Amino acid sequence: MDSYMTPPTSFQYEYWLGIHQRLLTHDRPAIWYSFSFSPNPAWTTFHPEGKEIVQYLQGVCDKYEIVDKIQLNTDVRECKWLESEQVWELTLQHLVAGAGDLSEDNRARKIKTEGPASVYVQTEVVRAKIVISGVGGLVEPKTFPENISGKEKFEGEIFHSARWNYDVDLKDKNVIVVGTGCR
Repeated sequence: MDSYMTPPTSFQYEYWLGIHQRLLTHDRPAIWYSFSFSPNPAWTTFHPEGKEIVQYLQGVCDKYEIVDKIQLNTDVRECKWLESEQVWELTLQHLVAGAGDLSEDNRARKIKTEGPASVYVQTEVVRAKIVISGVGGLVEPKTFPENISGKEKFEGEIFHSARWNYDVDLKDKNVIVVGTGCR
């Protein structure tokens, strides 16, 4: 790419891979979090904690020397092919620390009330011969429907697990998880 990309810090790795992963033990076997080209025969348990999964993924990035090729905390606003030059042109918006954990709706609200500088640091246009998107299919969780009967009577907190609210104390609380991930 034409622009300099700052290598991610250890904190950014954890943010990029899901900051919530650090605190969780997963219900899936470790093998589901391993790449076939870089297996990990040294998992400490069948169901490792999120921190161990993050360490494995960081190790893979280090092993294959791709850390400096990864752009984090950035929204891609436009990606277009320039036929005449045979390159991709991307319009990037670099996020303020913590803004990447906000949904698109929450970012829009924050911009409306606090201005664009509360979400974005800068806009940048870069060109590249190759673009690899690592967004994932579940990057933007669906917002809770506003038209659910009785929602206004509910006295607890409602939030998506992908946008975990660590300020909510769950001690001695009844917790209900609704969605396709329930078992």
